[in-house]
Amino acid sequence: MTRSRLLAGALATLLLVVGVFAFGAVAPQQKAQALDGSQFNPAMIISDGLFYDGNAMSQNDIQSFLASRVSCSNSNCLAVAQFPSNSRGADAMCAAYSGGGNESAAAIIYKVQKACNISAKVILVTLQKEQGLITDPAPSTGKINISMGYACPDTAACDSQYYGFFNQVYSAAHQFQRYGNPPGTSNFFTWFPVGAPSAVQYNPTPPPTCAAPTITIQNKATAALYYYTPYQPNAAALANLYGTGDRCSSYGNRNFWVYYNQWFGSTGSDPTYGSLDEASVAYNTSNATLNFRGWAFDPASPKSTIYVNVHIWGPNNFYSVQNWAASQARSDIGTVFPQAGPNHGYTGSVNITQAGTYKACSYSMRSAGPVLLDCKNIDVVQTPPKGSADDITLQIDGNKASVLVRGWVIDGIAPTSTRRADTWVTMPDGKQAAYSATADQSRPDLTPFYPDAGPNHGFQTSIPLAQVGTYQFCVYGIGTPYLGDNNTLLRCATIQFGPSQAIGSLDSATVQLSGSSGSVAVKGWAFDSAAPSQTTAIDVWMTAPNGFKSATHLVANQSRPDVGAVYPAAGAAHGASGSIPLNSGYGTYQLCAYSIGSTLFPSSATLLNCRNIAFGPSAPTGSFDSAGITYDGANASIAVGGWAFDAGLPATTTAIDVWVTAPNGARSATHLVADKARSDIGRVFPAAGPNHGASGSIPITQIGTYQVCAYSIGNPFFGSTASLLGCKNLSNGPSRPMGSFDSASVQTVNGQSTISVSGWAFDAAIPSATTAIDVWVTLPNGAQSATHLVADQSRPDVGRAYPSAGANHGASGSIPITQAGTYKACAYSIGAAPFPGAATLLGCRTVTK
Repeated sequence: MTRSRLLAGALATLLLVVGVFAFGAVAPQQKAQALDGSQFNPAMIISDGLFYDGNAMSQNDIQSFLASRVSCSNSNCLAVAQFPSNSRGADAMCAAYSGGGNESAAAIIYKVQKACNISAKVILVTLQKEQGLITDPAPSTGKINISMGYACPDTAACDSQYYGFFNQVYSAAHQFQRYGNPPGTSNFFTWFPVGAPSAVQYNPTPPPTCAAPTITIQNKATAALYYYTPYQPNAAALANLYGTGDRCSSYGNRNFWVYYNQWFGSTGSDPTYGSLDEASVAYNTSNATLNFRGWAFDPASPKSTIYVNVHIWGPNNFYSVQNWAASQARSDIGTVFPQAGPNHGYTGSVNITQAGTYKACSYSMRSAGPVLLDCKNIDVVQTPPKGSADDITLQIDGNKASVLVRGWVIDGIAPTSTRRADTWVTMPDGKQAAYSATADQSRPDLTPFYPDAGPNHGFQTSIPLAQVGTYQFCVYGIGTPYLGDNNTLLRCATIQFGPSQAIGSLDSATVQLSGSSGSVAVKGWAFDSAAPSQTTAIDVWMTAPNGFKSATHLVANQSRPDVGAVYPAAGAAHGASGSIPLNSGYGTYQLCAYSIGSTLFPSSATLLNCRNIAFGPSAPTGSFDSAGITYDGANASIAVGGWAFDAGLPATTTAIDVWVTAPNGARSATHLVADKARSDIGRVFPAAGPNHGASGSIPITQIGTYQVCAYSIGNPFFGSTASLLGCKNLSNGPSRPMGSFDSASVQTVNGQSTISVSGWAFDAAIPSATTAIDVWVTLPNGAQSATHLVADQSRPDVGRAYPSAGANHGASGSIPITQAGTYKACAYSIGAAPFPGAATLLGCRTVTK
């Protein structure tokens, strides 16, 4: 049989409230006047004791009740009607019913109450809330045929095989019992289980339009009502107990509750006769348990032992049902309930492996059905330990090495307890090992931050290193392991222990003279990054010009703060310096410096650098960087610049001799000392340093081409030698005036006329010098006049076109005129003063007055 065939007509129930009161429902009695919708409990509409009460009313009580509710107008009225009945055999739901012939409505209701153990009050209320039959003075045969709304589904017509008053009353009561899944029947009805969350909707409208909250049904009677009419009233229906609500309202179970309270008083609640006294968590050495304690007995058989079911829901879909006998001694129960005696206590525990919030509901499994004792929430915390791995440091002691691990751990659950720190080491060969340290050392610095824990939570351990290679260290704070892994990773660090990694620098190698002998002063630094705090060495191998090789061992233990700043793990004491004699005569010496690894590892050396050192004979070197003619008024000179040093003695000061051949063939020499700062030379030639620059100015008087040659002069220690650095040819004139005659126009102001002219000019031989423009004007009568214009006005366009000349070469002026007629103006660019006068015609323009 399908669910829809078992349910009472829901739509009829939804709409019935209007019809019920229209059929003349009596006014509520005095005891119902205080009834309020807020009192409605959708999880417990009526107690099991009231619902499953086979002795609730006698037949006379039922008849009197019917007569008091209505004044009949036809023979179908329940106070006077006679209905045919049938005998029914006993089954798991109902005892045998002896019927036959016609019986009054009161007799049928009474006998079904006794046979099926369903209260007559429940049957009377159902007759009213389904078809309004209790208060209907003249019900139709159609209403009588579906008196209890049984087998009248929402989606189809009522099943005619269940027509008739007797069939309806018996079948509905029988079904109410069947909904409880009594012993001897299959566990068929599970849509609305007692003690578990159920989705009971407001009406047939599918969610979310009329979505209803999930409820946990507390007893069998309430579940039976929902199976029969599967909707709960919403707030709107409860706010208007005797009228309609809104489009999401339904009224069947609300009306059942209202009528019962009107006619028979409170729907009540069953005494639980039990308790869930304790629901707690215990944290053990390797797990956690939920522990429960309480008591329960069945009032129908108080001396007997019953069971308690505890339903537990937890994180990640955890669900467990425990079944414990309530048979333990509880003297307090025997004192309060002497009829039951003391042996009704129960205890139990459930192992859990996850943290989170658990909900436990305890049910007394009484003969009349399960009764909810209580629900409790239990918060199971998993608080990992706090801590820090402050140091994971390589330590070297002679030829032994270890890693110091230091820090602190405080347990998150029991902060005053002593925990430990485990360091897992992955060695170069891939194997792993764990080292434990008890965190019980004094760490007073923790107290201000964790006052409840106390200071004694520090740990320290030293882990020896036996292999050369890369190690990984991971430090864990070990917490209370009640739910599996409850540890905190404090820190991981990679430690490189060998192989030897010698590093360093050969900073300088400089020739030094002392009397008639020479030496090389070397400086540098070195350490082994695999053992940075250890003192190592620099070996300098020198190959002499004759091929002879020698080694000089320098201990790298001198202070080098710059090294310590860049490599703080190594420190500053890694500098090295020394002096190596040059005993094999003049020539080129090759020096190669090697950083020597720590003796902690197999010896290794790393080439830092090689340098070639020239030691005599004199090897002057340098550069003739620049030479150019400069002008100062009518005077000219050659400005020269360059640098030079002697590669045989690079740190000493040498000279540059500049030889100048004039246009007439005459030669002269200028001696320049190469001692000026040139930082670029110091960077490229650190052995020489920066102070090897030279510059000077050589006066010239002739016009023509000069040849300038520069020579680097060697150090006198080896005998003076000179090396040609280069020659440059420079042209001094002749004058090359150039420019433009831009405009000429007649201007008349207040009767006075002038020729306004403009242009620009400079001497290409001396582009930066200021020159002039001479303007010659031929008058209409043939006479001529000259106007001298200095070309020193701003002309940015000229500066952009001739950046070597600059912008200040513009000229403009006004030439007075008096005659009428045609004037011819011609402009000439005048050469610079240092050369014999020269002029270049820029152009002529004709204007008319």
